[in-house]
Order: sequence, then C-alpha cells, then structure tokens
Amino acid sequence: EGLARLPEREAIGLLEDFPLLPGHRVRLLRAIALLRQVAIIGGRDQVLGNGTTRSNDCGESRLADGLCEKLELLYAEKEDTEHHMQKLQADNLQLHGDLAALQAKFFQVEKEAGLIELAS
Repeated sequence: EGLARLPEREAIGLLEDFPLLPGHRVRLLRAIALLRQVAIIGGRDQVLGNGTTRSNDCGESRLADGLCEKLELLYAEKEDTEHHMQKLQADNLQLHGDLAALQAKFFQVEKEAGLIELAS
C-alpha cells in the first residue's frame, strides 16, 4: 500500500538507489503503476457525498464485475474466432477439392494432347 501511494518522482528516486538493470527498473515502475490502479479501484474507504467515509466492498465488486465483463468479451471473441476458423476450414476443403479436380482435368488434357501429338 505504501508503494502505491508514493508519487512518481519518489518511486523513481527509490528505484535509482537500487542496482537494477534498465529492463528491471521499467518492470518495477510498471508494477508500481498497477499497484496505484488497484489502490484506486479497490480502495478501503469510499468518500460519500456528505464527506463521510464507509468501507468499500464496492471496489472489489466493481473489479470483479469488470473482470467478468472482460471474460465474457473474451468468450464471445473466442466463439467468433472458432466460427471463422470453421468457415475457413470449410473453404480450404472446398478449394482443395477444386484443386484436385483441376489437376485431374489438366492431367487428362495433357494426356489427350500427348496422344494427338503421337498420332500426328
């Protein structure tokens, strides 16, 4: 919770005191930013309109609702992708059949052309 409340400059100053690789410093700054977001979304106290505070179980509920919503979107996207994949597989099968028919026809034409050349 303390890291989540640190201002950006202090967090950077704190990280500069540690011997870190540049990539690790970026990852830690990203982690601190995520902690800030969680602290904002799921804070312990919620200020009411009249200036009083109450326990915020609502933050966790909103976070869970958001995650459920994202999950539903991902399931819908997965369903659409699977439907699209089935359509592409059917198209692929049709094209494969068309190719086999054209190859057979081509072979037949070549065979007939070869017979005509031999007869001439």
